[in-house]
Amino acid sequence: MIKELINFTKSIDSETAESSKNITNGVHIFIEQDDNEELFISNIFDSSEEIESEDLKKILVYEKYSAYLNMNKQQKFDKNQKIHSANPFSFAFNFSLGNNKKEIESTLKGKIDRKELNNSLKIESKNFKIEEVKKSINSYFNNAKRLCLQEPSKYANLLQKFEVFCNNNLFEFIKYGDVDNKIYLKRYVNIGEKDYVKVYLTCVSVNDWIEAYQYYFNSEYPKDKNVVNDFFAATYNQKKPFLIHQTASFDGFKFEGIDATIIKKFEGFAKTKPKILPNPLPIFIDKDELNKNVISIFKENGKFGYREIIESLLENNNDDLHNYYLLNWFYGKDFQVIDFDYVSKFEYEIKNLIIHNLFEIKEKGGKTDKHYPLIKNIFDFEFQVLRPLIQSKYHRVDFFGDLNKEDYAKLDLTFSSFSKYRKAVYDYVYKSQRNSIDGNTFYEMVFNSILDDVKNNNDYGIKEKLNIWYSLFNYFNPLKNIYMVNKLKEYQDFVRQLIDEEELTDITDEKFAFAAGQVIEYILSKSKSADNSFNLLEPYLQQSKCVEFKKAIANDFGRYKHENFSKNFEKVAAFVLSYETDANLKHLLPQILAGAFAKNQLFSSNSSK
Repeated sequence: MIKELINFTKSIDSETAESSKNITNGVHIFIEQDDNEELFISNIFDSSEEIESEDLKKILVYEKYSAYLNMNKQQKFDKNQKIHSANPFSFAFNFSLGNNKKEIESTLKGKIDRKELNNSLKIESKNFKIEEVKKSINSYFNNAKRLCLQEPSKYANLLQKFEVFCNNNLFEFIKYGDVDNKIYLKRYVNIGEKDYVKVYLTCVSVNDWIEAYQYYFNSEYPKDKNVVNDFFAATYNQKKPFLIHQTASFDGFKFEGIDATIIKKFEGFAKTKPKILPNPLPIFIDKDELNKNVISIFKENGKFGYREIIESLLENNNDDLHNYYLLNWFYGKDFQVIDFDYVSKFEYEIKNLIIHNLFEIKEKGGKTDKHYPLIKNIFDFEFQVLRPLIQSKYHRVDFFGDLNKEDYAKLDLTFSSFSKYRKAVYDYVYKSQRNSIDGNTFYEMVFNSILDDVKNNNDYGIKEKLNIWYSLFNYFNPLKNIYMVNKLKEYQDFVRQLIDEEELTDITDEKFAFAAGQVIEYILSKSKSADNSFNLLEPYLQQSKCVEFKKAIANDFGRYKHENFSKNFEKVAAFVLSYETDANLKHLLPQILAGAFAKNQLFSSNSSK
């Protein structure tokens, strides 16, 4: 796979490569030396403002040859990881408080409340970070000289002055400018916590900058040796064992040191803003024209996602969407490839699947029955079937980000499905790995979501998930040869037989469970409680033994026996309460819920809820 990534990077045209050259957000400061060999700030540039092209080119060069490789390697420069540059002629940091942000801000708020600090939390947080950065300055410069300079003595005097300048002069300038009244600059107040302050010793020649950086880079990635991968960092998924790559391990993966420069170049393309590469990114093997088409399509339509790119490719290359790698990455403190897998063939089309409106839900906000569009392709399938089963309360699915339980408030079981199966859904849709979701997985996702909907009194959600399950049962369980849409009709006909007192010839546990669902819904409709939610239904769904299940029905019937009950109810209830089975009723959950939420046949024409 490393070969394909390298070839892809080499094939990126110069125009696209040029468009990737954007400076880091924040403030960029040039330091010069005057005739008295004293250092001074010659220029300061704000990334949010227009910068002349010549100055922009200079900044890009200084950034390129001072960029840290990754946070693990950066510990060699600064074990505290507060300083984010990797060249003794540069000094860079941002205002992020890291993983301890909440704790630090809480402490600062307390000091502000006690009048121990006089500024806003916004300013005091930045002041705090500056003090943390100061603690690392001395060791940073010592390490940078050792790691980057073949002849440290050549720049000993200049770098000593630079270190003193950064310690004594720089921060005052960043905070207040060149005024004496100690009023915070608007730029300092407004700079974002992830924006950078980058300082460049521009009195040093560019050639010396490059020589220093390459000396360090080559020590990490010797050109004539195989080196252990640290670009495809597995650290991102260490907290998420269900996301650890199953088919291609990145740990211990090696490549030639000479290729590190090219991979680093790809990293630059991947983190560019505005984006020049889609994520996920298909990289076709030995098909440069298709790879160029991917970039071109994304470049022309910057908001296009993977679906739109694939569909654009299919318009002219229907037979070519096979034999490629699908790359997905994350860029936080480090660039990290989080999924890189081979796709033998992308299966786009799905043969005319349809979700039937079996439970008669209405269009949202309307009075007409909902009409489900035909599912013709895998992306229709994703958005109509799979996403609704694992999406957050904001109707979003983050396939690779950190798990955030707050996004799934009151959706505990859905969160469990999301945590367990989001990678399976991603593989099913985006990599055509149809074996990643089977009938059991489908069942768990559907009914976890339904049980959350029951707790949240979401009648629409329950019926929609039941529509999905009954309509697509056969799709996920092809070997069982059971068409559940017809089964639902059989259950309804069975209840009609009970009502019409016809001879029963084919009694099954599933038909009993459906009839029980009808009985339960009818009984609960008699409740005069202010609680009109589905909380009264939940206890039934927890029962596993038939005798306890029937006891719960009998108890609720006794609670409402003073109400009027239809003849239809009496006939069906008599059957349900006399039925016996050793089956685990939790396995009959689809039938019980279907009975409870399908059109109820137990209400006679003169009865009411």
